[in-house]
Amino acid sequence: MLLIFDLDGTLFKTHSIVEPAILGACKKLKLNPPKVEMIHNLIGVKANEYYPALFPNASQEDLIEIVQFVRDFIKNNLVHHGKLYDGIKDALKVLHENHTLAICTNGHVDHQDNILHAMKINQFFKYKFPLDGSDKSVRIEKIKKLCPLNAVMIGDKSHDIHAAITSSIPSIGVLWGYGDKIELSKASYLVSDVEQLLKSIQSLNS
Repeated sequence: MLLIFDLDGTLFKTHSIVEPAILGACKKLKLNPPKVEMIHNLIGVKANEYYPALFPNASQEDLIEIVQFVRDFIKNNLVHHGKLYDGIKDALKVLHENHTLAICTNGHVDHQDNILHAMKINQFFKYKFPLDGSDKSVRIEKIKKLCPLNAVMIGDKSHDIHAAITSSIPSIGVLWGYGDKIELSKASYLVSDVEQLLKSIQSLNS
């Protein structure tokens, strides 16, 4: 099977690095920090929408500086702050043996690559499709053309599930990320831990 993974909130515990990065940017620029809940809830939104939503009153110059500070902070501190969700690395090792793995993320290519390398999981993914200005469904179609195996989308937010529906493939919604049961209600499967994820993939592959 072709397993297409979202990154933030699905494999990577994004708030472990994004939260201190954003708070650091606010301290540097002397801005009022957004609520931590908002930082978490917006994770997975396209980057060009994420920061304006967090800082609706910030000037364009401040937004540019915030984005640059966050990117630099993440790049320099991923190894120390960044974390995968429990059991993810071992699961990827197992899945990589019998399936083709891809990443389809709404993060920019540097964000994607920095995380994959720092978390030492880059080697598991044959295809990587970071944000390129298009919706996830468009990128899923590109991956499917490269790999004609039966595909499934695995993610933690509604846009992951909607992209799968648009591309006419099943989806698995993971409940350990930044979406809840209501947001992920249209997923083909809902899973609350890695063991359930592996069982769902096995069911789809049988």
